[in-house]
Order: sequence, then C-alpha cells, then structure tokens
Amino acid sequence: MTSLLPKNSKCSTRSAMTRERTGLLAKRALHRGRGSCAFAARFRIATGASNEQPSARRIVVLESDPMLGKRPLVAFVATKSAPAARRFYEQTLGLKVLSEDDYSVVCDAHGTTLRIQKVGDLRPQSFTVLGWEVPDLSAIIEELGKRGVQFERFEGMEQDDRGVWTAPSGARVAWFKDPDGNVLSLTEM
Repeated sequence: MTSLLPKNSKCSTRSAMTRERTGLLAKRALHRGRGSCAFAARFRIATGASNEQPSARRIVVLESDPMLGKRPLVAFVATKSAPAARRFYEQTLGLKVLSEDDYSVVCDAHGTTLRIQKVGDLRPQSFTVLGWEVPDLSAIIEELGKRGVQFERFEGMEQDDRGVWTAPSGARVAWFKDPDGNVLSLTEM
C-alpha cells in the first residue's frame, strides 16, 4: 500500500482501508496510541497508481490546515430597512452590490463579502461593527461629508474638530453610523 503518511506514523492501515471501502471522507485523522496523523485533518482515499494491484489504494492529503487563517472572511451587519441600507452602502460608501434576496444584500468590500442581513428587530451596538483602513483619513472624511455622512463624537475621547481620535499607536480613527445606527469606522495607520 502506498501512503503519504510518515513512516513512523502509528496510523492504522486497516482503518484507512475500511474508510476507503465505504467511500467516506475522513473527518479526523486516523490514529492509534501515541502516533499522530493529526496533520491529515481531511483526506480522501484515492485509487493507487496503475502499476499497483487494482484493489490497492493510497491516502491523499487534501488539506493539512483546517483552521480559518487561510479562509476568506465574510462580514455581517444588520438592517431593518434594506432599501436605505443598500443605498447607503452602495451609493454613499461605494461598495458594489453583488446580489439581493429575501434575507440579505450582499456587497463586495474590496474582496471581502459583506452580507447586510435583513432583520425585523435591531438594537444597534455602541461599538464599531465594521471598519475600513484608509490611506488618507482627511480626504475620506471630506468626501463622505459631501455625501451627507456625519462623524461621531464620544465623551471622554480627545477628538479633533472633525471627530478624529489619535490612538496611542499613532493610528487616526473616525466613526460614523449607517442608516440603522450601526457604528462604522475609518482608520489611517
């Protein structure tokens, strides 16, 4: 049997063959005792090369890192009024609307999917729910101001006359709200 598992692995060949015969995708690595095949978090059993016997099989590793660090993020924000939210995110902020259905308006936020969920009841949070990193905060504030966006001021924070707060790291941050009262931010690093 040909295998991509390490020679010192304690993985059970019999278990691998059993999974192969049933045609299931393994959801966990096969292992026994202290041996570890955990790197093979997901794999499938594939037919062996033509020089092997027809019944011979081998394990093919499809994916060794099941964590989310390499997966695209999908961001969510809620709205009670989809037409107003769509107008704001599309026309005011300039996001491209990809689709709309009974449940959400889906936008492209520079490669990140933003799903604006249609909800019946919404209590906006007092903290930032979405934010953008921008190269020139002053220019964006000016342009959004021309489009009717008002920037927020928060008690206890030292903000300049435009509502910009300078973080201890030196980043400059400004906040505004969407039509539903969701707090959004802009950050210049």
